[in-house]
Amino acid sequence: DPNTGIVFRRVDLPESVEIGARVDHVVRANRGTSLAIGEIHIHTIEHLMAVFLALGIDNCVVELDEEEIPLMDGSSKLFVEAIQSVGIVRQTAPARILWIREPLHLTDGDRMLIALPSSDFHVSETVVFPDPAVGTQYANFRITPEEFSAAIAHARTFGFVSDADELRRQGMIKGASLENAVVYENGKLLSGPLRFPDEPVRHKILDLMGD
Repeated sequence: DPNTGIVFRRVDLPESVEIGARVDHVVRANRGTSLAIGEIHIHTIEHLMAVFLALGIDNCVVELDEEEIPLMDGSSKLFVEAIQSVGIVRQTAPARILWIREPLHLTDGDRMLIALPSSDFHVSETVVFPDPAVGTQYANFRITPEEFSAAIAHARTFGFVSDADELRRQGMIKGASLENAVVYENGKLLSGPLRFPDEPVRHKILDLMGD
């Protein structure tokens, strides 16, 4: 219904639990975004949330039979295709939109996020990694459903072998493999060919949109 927002429903529990995609439900935002109400969690929502934002989906109930959104192929490609296959319903109620009226910025260590007023949705991102296989990458896109589907949705999650053990100790990347992630080690690409020469920064734009 209009004004439902994005809601995740755990149907694998004795009594289904709904968790709205709201800031006050965020319990983790490190290497993946997690929501929770009490002890009930929803993990790794950002790849799906990015699709909702890019395709203009304001209201949707996502039913899950486990606590984590499937990693699929490491990108948002299959989510886009699934939504496009069934179509999107236009509703009559006006959408509630958050407008940026003045420049905003947030700094966390060596990371900075800047939001500027604009009549269009543009995302510019720079990433800097010590591994020379990634190094410094920059990308800028005017986000439309068509541009997102063609240039952003296909970009897969990526990581480094040196980080894998620590992430597993934290209970993360359980479903990650060379088949659904771009993996680097000591300046070398260990997984299959890249989908874009700058696939890492494109995926970071996908993550930023989802978050």
